[in-house]
Amino acid sequence: MDNKDKNSKFSFFRNLLKGDEKDDKEKGKKVTPKFLLVLLILGMLLMFFSNFFQPKKEEVPVFKEKTSQDSEKEVPTFGQKKSENMSAVEKYEKAYEQELKAALEDITGVKDVSIEVNLDSSEEKILEKNIVKRSQTTGETDKTGGKRQVEDESTDEKTVIIREGDKETPIVLRTEKPKVRGVLVVAKGVDNIQVKAMVKEAVTRMLDVPSHRVAVLPKKG
Repeated sequence: MDNKDKNSKFSFFRNLLKGDEKDDKEKGKKVTPKFLLVLLILGMLLMFFSNFFQPKKEEVPVFKEKTSQDSEKEVPTFGQKKSENMSAVEKYEKAYEQELKAALEDITGVKDVSIEVNLDSSEEKILEKNIVKRSQTTGETDKTGGKRQVEDESTDEKTVIIREGDKETPIVLRTEKPKVRGVLVVAKGVDNIQVKAMVKEAVTRMLDVPSHRVAVLPKKG
């Protein structure tokens, strides 16, 4: 920018100020709109140049980049083994199905066995209990002079607890397997009456389930 341009710009502001001074003298030194306009323009120029020459601040990312360690710590919900997500009942059903399949496929004439076992509930733990029975007999006489005896019996049961360090654990007498609701066997070769009878007997004996809860059907193909 040459000196002529600079002088022309400064002369513009000087003329505005001089004009404002004359107007101020004429109007009793009142602030004129021209003077306010000049101040506003100067303020905007100062703000512009101060922001222009001010060094830019480094932008901080909002989200932290994931490292390899972070990704290793994250465990996918659907990456877990199916067996870990199964309930106790489902685990029992799966175990029964595998045992039955292995046993039935060893029977002569039985091939390609598919089994489905349905259980009522999971295993049941029978706990040891202290049982205290109380019996009380009370004699009563009614208004007519008749007498009668009223017997009152009560039973109080408390689970036996043993202490192991800081923990209290009940004593387990035995664990009963879950009851079988029904069994479905689909296999090749059971269209033979004798083979079908052998399969049904094997299932009823292995699972201790009545025969009317066992269905044996031939597999197509």
